[in-house]
Amino acid sequence: MLAEALGLRWCLSVAKDLCLHKVVVESNAATVADCINGKAIMAAIDPIIQDCCSILNLFEDIKVNAISRNQNSVAHELVQMSNVVASKNWVGLSHTKFLATLFLFLSNESICTSKKKKNHSAKGVSKQNT
Repeated sequence: MLAEALGLRWCLSVAKDLCLHKVVVESNAATVADCINGKAIMAAIDPIIQDCCSILNLFEDIKVNAISRNQNSVAHELVQMSNVVASKNWVGLSHTKFLATLFLFLSNESICTSKKKKNHSAKGVSKQNT
């Protein structure tokens, strides 16, 4: 739980640094989401939860939702990214550079996936027409 709570605090800090006003955070750490939403208390992470709640107050509209692990496709994409860039040194990398790198990676993956799908369907169409 500690790692998830620290991750949430980092996420909120990044959103604040990027001057985002309306944010939805989804996490498969249901206990952390419940603590943030006042549905549970866990003494071991309470100081971090209090920090998170202080940051939450800076947003115009923010929600922290618990989702199942199967629904957390962003986390899956991050794991895939770590396989590709595992040797990269992320220490000292600013939030903005990290997010830009992540965005570019996810965009490229999305473009590659859609090209593969288009090529696959185009091959299927040409085979059917011959």
